[in-house]
Amino acid sequence: MDQITVSGIAVDIVRKDIKNMHLAVYPPDGRVRLVLSPACDGRGRPSVRHFQTGLDQTPPPHI
Repeated sequence: MDQITVSGIAVDIVRKDIKNMHLAVYPPDGRVRLVLSPACDGRGRPSVRHFQTGLDQTPPPHI
């Protein structure tokens, strides 16, 4: 299992033989898990780094 940090949030990356990406936040501590197909490797397809880059450029929401 890999781990990346997106806007200060640790995201666990799990690769499984699945068709769609799954993003989950688990209580009580807010652990974040992203499940991807092994095909999402950055070779011509969207990768985790593309996901991370897009989020880092988004300003945080105002609450």
